[in-house]
Amino acid sequence: MITRRLLIYCLVTAFSLATALTAQGQQERKLPHFEQIYTRGHAVHSICRDADGIVWVGTTNGLTTLAQLKSNNPFSYTRHEALNQLIDGIKKDNTGRLWLLTHANHILVYDPHRNSVITDVDSYLKSLNIPYVNERLTIIGPKGKLWTSNAKSVVCYDFKEKTTRNVPLPPKSGDIIALHSNGDDVFVVTQNNIFCIATPKNIAENIGTTPYPIKNNDFILKRDMGKNLWLAIDNRLLRLDRKTKEWREISDIKNVKGIVATIQGHIFVATTNYGVYEFLPGSTQPQNFRQAPPNTDGLLSNHIEALYYSETLDAVIVTYYKCNLSVITPNTYFFNTYSLATPASNYQPEDIISITKAADDKSFWAGTEDGGIFRIKSTGNLEILENKLRGNAITALFTDSERHLWTGIYNGGLTADNGRHFLQGLSPYAIEQPIEGGRLFVAVLGQGIMALDPKTGDTQRIPTDNPWITELAAARGKLYAVTNDFIYEVDAATLGVKKTPLTVLGNGNRMR
Repeated sequence: MITRRLLIYCLVTAFSLATALTAQGQQERKLPHFEQIYTRGHAVHSICRDADGIVWVGTTNGLTTLAQLKSNNPFSYTRHEALNQLIDGIKKDNTGRLWLLTHANHILVYDPHRNSVITDVDSYLKSLNIPYVNERLTIIGPKGKLWTSNAKSVVCYDFKEKTTRNVPLPPKSGDIIALHSNGDDVFVVTQNNIFCIATPKNIAENIGTTPYPIKNNDFILKRDMGKNLWLAIDNRLLRLDRKTKEWREISDIKNVKGIVATIQGHIFVATTNYGVYEFLPGSTQPQNFRQAPPNTDGLLSNHIEALYYSETLDAVIVTYYKCNLSVITPNTYFFNTYSLATPASNYQPEDIISITKAADDKSFWAGTEDGGIFRIKSTGNLEILENKLRGNAITALFTDSERHLWTGIYNGGLTADNGRHFLQGLSPYAIEQPIEGGRLFVAVLGQGIMALDPKTGDTQRIPTDNPWITELAAARGKLYAVTNDFIYEVDAATLGVKKTPLTVLGNGNRMR
């Protein structure tokens, strides 16, 4: 659920608002600045800014740059075949090369100056007398140096100086599970302890025990400006207090995809389904930013793919599942939005998840998973006439008896084409109106059925045995709803309910 609705003032009124907001002084909490970038269906999994200032982007379709992604043909240039696969991670070493982690957990080394790729990294590192172990225990760390380890020891190699340094761990440290880079430090995680190797001293310091024995490297670790540790593991978010050395579980944040710490001390946490959380310096109570239609000035989607932080820009880049980017600049008032594609080129037919019947003007509306709603010409050659609510997942579409279009938005409630907006934060997925001009009956994900007065917004919940409705239909002033066990008949005028067990249909029958 949305813990606090994200409100950002419209850029159209920026001039008049700027004067008023400036007069309020600097004590007031400022809202983030969102800059939206539409990537025409390319999912972005990783981002890195190299020493030349070029922003490299790892996508589902391979490696490209942000400038190329903005162009009409981002993958039209000739590149090495190995760079055409999904790129999960990008790091730069101190010679300007990019170290790429593919979706298959294989490392590639790409030199953008020579346009060359090293695909056999194992043989390459052996030629440098570096004991290459595996992809998950090899990272590019602070100052662009390579860090690798086996189960017991850590090695640091400087590509520029061509030097190798061994970093011993204290006795009885246990097997090394993972290496993590954080600012100027490298963290070594064993089953029971977390060590920090502060460069350039290269001395391993035990900064705390793990909250419980860690058995694999499926976790995210980040240190904030106050030197507290943040750990996302086993669907939990934990924080190790620097002073007390105690772990504390933070809020109810699940499915963490990424954690970044800004130079101002802010922590941003991205999730797979619940948007982005921001922790102010020293705080353990987050602000949750979610897609909040019809407001289009915040997140483009709640489905986050990755986070990247640029110290140069002091900006957090949010990438979304399937496509698009947002750039968040903390502590600024206004936002800029620019589109990199026309609705026609951004349109993905395979993404349609809801649709309306054809209207009198020979058009119909289609709702997509991430691209909002499209009005499409239904005669002759299909043609896109209009695109609204871009960036939203459209779970339901319905035209009422007054010919108003109602749109159900995942985690965004129910909105009408005349500006009415109800059931905020919920996910409607089926809508019926049994009586002309009467109530709308809305099946809401995980919340059962709501009877909604479309003029006043008054709602009343229809009691059912469980909140998961599988089918919804209307006929002759009655609403019919199906759960796994019952068929419900609801009188649309009185809201009286009758239920009948599905067993009347016989054993083994299923509703279709």
